[in-house]
Amino acid sequence: MKYITLIIGLLVVGCGKKESPAAKEPVKEPTLGEKLVGAYELDGDIIVFQKSGMMESYAKGRKEGGEYKWKIVDKEVHAVTKGGGGRAWGINPDGSLIYLAVIQSNGNKLYLPRLPKIGNTDYQPYWKKITNYKDRIKKVASLKERELKTEEKESALNSDDKNSTSSKPLEFEFSGKWLGKGYRCGSEGPNDQLVSISQKGKQVVATKIKGDKCIRAGEITWQGEIVGNKIKGSVSGRFPGSEDIVEFPTTLIIHSDDKIELTFAGVMFHRQKPPAK
Repeated sequence: MKYITLIIGLLVVGCGKKESPAAKEPVKEPTLGEKLVGAYELDGDIIVFQKSGMMESYAKGRKEGGEYKWKIVDKEVHAVTKGGGGRAWGINPDGSLIYLAVIQSNGNKLYLPRLPKIGNTDYQPYWKKITNYKDRIKKVASLKERELKTEEKESALNSDDKNSTSSKPLEFEFSGKWLGKGYRCGSEGPNDQLVSISQKGKQVVATKIKGDKCIRAGEITWQGEIVGNKIKGSVSGRFPGSEDIVEFPTTLIIHSDDKIELTFAGVMFHRQKPPAK
């Protein structure tokens, strides 16, 4: 009898025993490449890093030519073509990107200077991550198309009646000779930079009058489109020992009809007025 009671007691104790819960698998932290995937925007230009390892770029709503493959190299993002040339970005802690360097076809990287932070103003442009980039591209392309149509209508009105004074004049007219103060070419300078600015509608182009190793006489040194009190476009130059002209996105500040600031290089341009007769 005691034997039977002992067995029953063991069964009761065994039934009351709870199984230990299964250990939870640790959450897998996404890799730097997985975090990078997506679209980034700077002044209306968009770059897209696809999961497939391809990169697309859009300028003012239009897809740019060339196929780029991207990969993470020493915590940098490298996007290169079949020929080996391309671009490199750095990844900031907040997930934004900073344009670091141009990659030459031989694999050499030509790093760009970091623009200064003066007070609370950071002049360094950053690529910010965005969502619904396809909608953004369509919107930018639509705005650009409307601007072109408006310019065409204004041009048609001006050509129909050149003597008419009813057409709205441009807010700024920059055509002429300009002198840039504080210009540097590599380790040379600061020097004065004499340029000739031509303007057609809202498009502005600055051409070097006296050249140097960075940009020769007759070549474009910067260009862009007037947007409010700014000129959004690109600045051009050569790196030491290279014959290739490289363009970098930039924004110039319009201070007045006679003064434009190229913040990318710390150059202030002043209009050169003809001597009084």
